[in-house]
Amino acid sequence: MAQTYPNMEILLIDDGSTDGSGRICDDFADKYSQVKAYHVKNAGVSAARNKGIEECSGEYVGFVDVDDYLLEDMTEHLARMLEETGSDVAGCGFFEFGGKMEEGAEAARADAVGRCTGKKADVPETEGLEILSGKEFIEKGILRSDTRCWSKLYRKSAIGELRFAEGLTIGEDMLFLLELARMGKQFCRSSYQGYGYYTNEEGAMRKGFKDSYMDQIVCWQKALAYMEKELPQLADRSASILLISVMLVVGKLAILSGKERKAKKEYGDKCYRLVKEYRRYGKAYQGLDAGYRLKVTLYLYAPGVYMWLYHWKGKKLQIRSVTRKDIIMPKDKIILYMHAGSGNHGCEAIVNSLCHMLNEKPLVLTNSAEEDRKYSLVPASGEALCELAQEQHFSRHKVAHVLYYLWRKITKDAESFIRYRYQAVFRHPLEGKVAVSIGGDNYCYDMMIKDLMLANRAFHDKGARTILLGCSIEPELLTAKTAESLIEDMNRYDLIVARESITYEALKKVVPEEKLRLIPDPAFTLRSKKLPLPEGFAEGNTVGVNVSPMIQDNEAEAGITMSNYKALIEHIIRTTDMQIALIPHVIWARNDDRRPIGELYEAFKDTGRVVRVEDASCEELKGFIGRCRMFIGARTHATIAAYSSLVPTLTVGYSVKAKGIAKDLFGTYENYVLPVQQLQKKEDLIGAFEWLRDYEQDIRKDLSNVMPAYKERALSIGREIESL
Repeated sequence: MAQTYPNMEILLIDDGSTDGSGRICDDFADKYSQVKAYHVKNAGVSAARNKGIEECSGEYVGFVDVDDYLLEDMTEHLARMLEETGSDVAGCGFFEFGGKMEEGAEAARADAVGRCTGKKADVPETEGLEILSGKEFIEKGILRSDTRCWSKLYRKSAIGELRFAEGLTIGEDMLFLLELARMGKQFCRSSYQGYGYYTNEEGAMRKGFKDSYMDQIVCWQKALAYMEKELPQLADRSASILLISVMLVVGKLAILSGKERKAKKEYGDKCYRLVKEYRRYGKAYQGLDAGYRLKVTLYLYAPGVYMWLYHWKGKKLQIRSVTRKDIIMPKDKIILYMHAGSGNHGCEAIVNSLCHMLNEKPLVLTNSAEEDRKYSLVPASGEALCELAQEQHFSRHKVAHVLYYLWRKITKDAESFIRYRYQAVFRHPLEGKVAVSIGGDNYCYDMMIKDLMLANRAFHDKGARTILLGCSIEPELLTAKTAESLIEDMNRYDLIVARESITYEALKKVVPEEKLRLIPDPAFTLRSKKLPLPEGFAEGNTVGVNVSPMIQDNEAEAGITMSNYKALIEHIIRTTDMQIALIPHVIWARNDDRRPIGELYEAFKDTGRVVRVEDASCEELKGFIGRCRMFIGARTHATIAAYSSLVPTLTVGYSVKAKGIAKDLFGTYENYVLPVQQLQKKEDLIGAFEWLRDYEQDIRKDLSNVMPAYKERALSIGREIESL
C-alpha cells in the first residue's frame, strides 16, 4: 500500500487459508478501492499466481510472497527499468531477515519493517543496469541461482498465455522464467536490494521431506532437456544443478527415521539411480564444487554410510533448496577480500579509507580479525567501520589441511583452498555481489599471484562480480612468454583500478579499456589523527624514517640497506639540526619493521637526536608522519601518508608501485624513488636525501598544488565500486 508507484492494483489471492487470512483480504478490499480479494481452493502457489495473472488489469505484473516486504520504491524502480530499457522483465536484488539471525527473528522482522516503511530509499540511476537477452539470462541468471519470480516486474504482454506449472511447488518459478527466456524476452536487472525475503525457520523450504520435494528434480530435468536441444553448451552446467537437486532430496530423506525412510524407499531408489546416471553425464560432476563432489562420491560408493552420517548431522544442517531461496546470504553486497590484517597498516589504511567512501559498511574477509579489532577498523570503543569475517587458517586446523591437500591431489580442484579459506562467505550464494580484491599490489609478488588468480576465479564461479583495487604490476610480467594465464586472470575481473599510470598503460595492451580505471590509492584520503608527540620529536623539523625487512630482502648486496640508513642518520646528525623519528608501518612477526628500526635506534639512541615512534593505528601513524619536515620511507603506504600530508618524500622502493605513484605526482620518478636494488655504496641514500633537501620547498609546493585534485580522484573509487 505504501509503494511510491502511483497507479497500482493489488490482488490478494486467498489460497484456501484456514487461519482467518481470507477475512483479512476481504477487509482490505472493502477499505481500499485498488485492492481486490479472490478466494480459491487450496491449489498451491502456482495456481494462485495464475489467478492473479488472469484477473489483473495492469500493464505490469509482479508477485509477492505473503510474509515478505518491499521497499517503498521497489515497484517504481522496476517500472523505470522496464520503461528506460524496453525490457520485458526487470529484476532487483533482495535482502533477508528473520530466521536465526544474530539479533533474533523478531528484532530482524522489526528491522525489515523499519527499512520498508516510513522512508524511501534512493532509486538508483539505470545507467549501470545489466541488460540480457533470453539466452544470456539463462546462462547468467537461471544457471547462477536467479530462479526466483519475486523481486521482478513483468510486462503482462510479454507473459501472454504463459502460466506457472500447476502441481509443482519447488522449481515452478524457475520453469516460468525459463519459458520467458525461451520466448526471446529481454531481461534487465540491478543490484539494488528492494525486496525483503523473510527466512522463516518453519517455512516450507525448511521442513522435513515431503513428496513434493521431488518437484525440483522434475523441474531441472525439464530444464536439462531444453538445454540439450537448444543450448547444448549449457547442458553440463544444468546437469550439475540437477545433481545438486537430487543430493538435496537425498539429504532430506536421510533426516527421516528408519521407519519413515523405508516408507519412502521408492524415492530413495530413484535418487540413487539419478545420481549414478548424472555422475557420468558430460562434465556435470567436474562442475560441482568440492563439497558436492565429495558427497556424490560417498553416496554412490557407500550410500548406507552417507545416509547414516547425514541422519545424525541432519538436525544441525540446513538443507538447502537448489532454488537458493532458503540460503541466508550475507547482508553486505560489497565484500572486501585479500585483506592481510591491520598489523600491516597499509592494508588497514586501504580498508579504512574505503569504508569512509562507501554508503554501507562492507564485509571484510580478514586474515586477522584480532588485529583489526586492535586498531581503527573495529575499535574496542567507537563505531566499527566494517563487519569482519575471519578467514580459515590451515595452520590452525591441521586435519583440514591434510584433507584439503589430499583432495586437491586427487581432484585437481585448486580452488577448494580458496573456498575453505573464505568459507564465511562461500557457504552463501554470491550471485550479484561485488567482491573487491584490495590486494592489487600483491601482483608485484610472485608468491601471491597464484592465490590472487584462484580467488578471482572462485568468486566468479559463485556468480560474484570482482574488482581488482589498487593494482600495480610489473609491465614485463604481462609480456613474458608465461603471461597467458595472468592475462586471462586480468580479463576475468569485471573492473581493474590501477593506482598508477605505469601499470595502467601496461594493462591497456591486454585488457579492454572499458574494464580499466586509473585512480589513485584510496589511502590518499585517509584521515589523520594526532597523538601527543614523543619526547624529542620536533614538529616541522624532524626527518621521518621508515625501513622494512621487505627492502632488505630485495637488496642486491647483503647488508647494503642498513649501511645506507646508518650512514644517512649519521649524516643528518652531523650536518643538520633536524631530529630523526623512526616510524614502523608493518608489525607482523614475520615481517616486522621494528626489527631494523630497533637496530637503528640502538645505534643512535645515545645521541639524543633519534626517537622511536611506537606502533599505532594507520590514522595515528599518519598523524606522526604528517608532522615531519621530510620523510624517507620504504613502505608504500607510509610514503602515501607523507605525500598526502604534503611532506617532501624519498621512497626507497623495490617495485613498479613506488615508481608509478611518484611519476603521477611529479611527472617523473627520477630522484623521488631510490630502487633498493641499485644501492651499491653506503653513501647512495645520502645523495638522494641531499637532492630532496635542496628541492624541499619546491616539492612541498608541488604537492600542495596537485594533492587536492589527486584526493578528489581517489574518492571516486567508492562510486566505481557501488556503480558495479
